[in-house]
Amino acid sequence: MSQTEPTSTRLQQRLDEQGPPPTAVREGISLNTIGLCVASSLAGAALAVAASWHRIDWTLVQSVPGTFWAALIVGPLTFYGVLLTNQSHDRRASAQIAADQEKSDKQLLHDADRLAVQLDRAAEEAQVEREADMRREVYLESAAEIVKANAFVGSMFKRDLENPDALDGLNGFAAASAKLQVVADQETGIDAQRLSMMYARLAILATPLATNAFGLNATAKSHEARAKALQLKLDELQETDRAQLSKTSDEWTAQRLEVQRLTGLIAKAWADASTAFGRSAKARADYELFMRQHLSELADQAIKVLARLRIELGLDADEERMLEEATQMRMDLFSTVDQLMNAIGVRPASG
Repeated sequence: MSQTEPTSTRLQQRLDEQGPPPTAVREGISLNTIGLCVASSLAGAALAVAASWHRIDWTLVQSVPGTFWAALIVGPLTFYGVLLTNQSHDRRASAQIAADQEKSDKQLLHDADRLAVQLDRAAEEAQVEREADMRREVYLESAAEIVKANAFVGSMFKRDLENPDALDGLNGFAAASAKLQVVADQETGIDAQRLSMMYARLAILATPLATNAFGLNATAKSHEARAKALQLKLDELQETDRAQLSKTSDEWTAQRLEVQRLTGLIAKAWADASTAFGRSAKARADYELFMRQHLSELADQAIKVLARLRIELGLDADEERMLEEATQMRMDLFSTVDQLMNAIGVRPASG
């Protein structure tokens, strides 16, 4: 609500525009008005008496009881006292109504302020929750894409890199790192972008070795397939009913020659396949050695990014321990690969 006028301010403006509320009690008559009325009455009475002074039958006037004259004098005074009492009551009632109205307005403003604060807090909490959910989704996606990228660079030698979509395995983390630039802290976004660039650089450097290993493996499989096809043809030839062929016939001679030819081709195909598989294994070993030389830096950067993501998710993250554990597991993996290479008699070009 930082861009919106506060609720209490808008309410105060409306109250000011409406003006004071109407009072339920009539306005009292002022003392000046009452005094003017009494003075006018007395003056009129005096003038009337003066004008008719010689015409008044004073005997008749004297015969009027004193009670009448007392009532005539006391009545106006009593009426004037009642008016004064009513006016005082009206002033007190008006003051009480004004005080109650002011108290009500203040209470209304207080309630409006409290409601505005509650609404602001609820809106902020909802916004924080939405941002947390969005970040959590992006962070988990980024962690998963790091694993996929690691698997991709480790198995590039199995892929036909001449395919336009061959490097799509890195696109996932590239997109995830771009999202991190938007929702993550600045340092986390920078580390993620650096990791993405390291993946791209490693993929470019490893492409020649991976392409060579893939090509040699494809050649070896081609020789193997040819050997199997020739063996199948030889088996079909040997299943021919030789009893129907004369051992001195030209057909028998041609069959023996064909068997010998196929046997030689099969032997050569298997030899070529064996040689190609050996070269392919050597190429894979060279690829593995190259990756091993670059994997430590890449893995450490990945651990750094994962540790930052855990911190932003509110989880514990001991980056130093995570690096130690990752290094130990990496060394164990390298040892296992070395044992396998020693068992099959394969040595990388640099080893």
